[in-house]
Amino acid sequence: MSSELKHGAVPPFFEETPPGPPEKTAQIMRPAMMVVGAAILLISMLGAGKLLVEILISGPSGIDTLGAKLLWIAIPFLVGWIVSLIDIRVMNSLVLPLIIRGFIWLTLFGILSIYVRIINRLYTGTFTADHYLRYSLVLAVGFAALVGLHLLIEDHDLRPYSIPILIMALIHLLVAVVHYVFQNGNPAFAVGDMIYFFLMLSIFILMVLHLGLLNPLRRTVDRLVQRSG
Repeated sequence: MSSELKHGAVPPFFEETPPGPPEKTAQIMRPAMMVVGAAILLISMLGAGKLLVEILISGPSGIDTLGAKLLWIAIPFLVGWIVSLIDIRVMNSLVLPLIIRGFIWLTLFGILSIYVRIINRLYTGTFTADHYLRYSLVLAVGFAALVGLHLLIEDHDLRPYSIPILIMALIHLLVAVVHYVFQNGNPAFAVGDMIYFFLMLSIFILMVLHLGLLNPLRRTVDRLVQRSG
């Protein structure tokens, strides 16, 4: 070993590497990662948009077909999410969080579109037992995607996104009161209306109160990818 190394010194080969890439490397990788992450997430969004149109026009497909479509919407979403996480948290991208915010609004629009379809089917009495499972599955996947996108951005606030949910829930409440009280609607669908109304109202309350229920997930994400510095 070289005599120039002092007693107890660590050779350069074993020096601890910094948690993030050098700035020159980041300047090269940052735009590439941003384009890849945003493009893959966009593919997932386009797939979700096509599925949304199918549901709004003809209702959800059979559970097997619906499951396959949701699976291959979820896979590119997961890949894009991982790439975007690295770009935002490691490469310190400033542009991709703005794109992600747009994706969050699009996801919320899709969720509310499904909710409108549910309200319409319950009102017209065309809501079958199978629809409960299929629509609930689509709503669950939509909210999971919303939370996933939310966790990509540090210190992101979900409360502004709760307002459209509240507005739609209040519209649902008004429609249900008119339908069952003033129009003597089919009582067989009253429980279904109640379930979906209170589900959306509960989601609004959880979002607006900001109770920190997502903190364990956020801490897990933070541990997986530490911010460079």
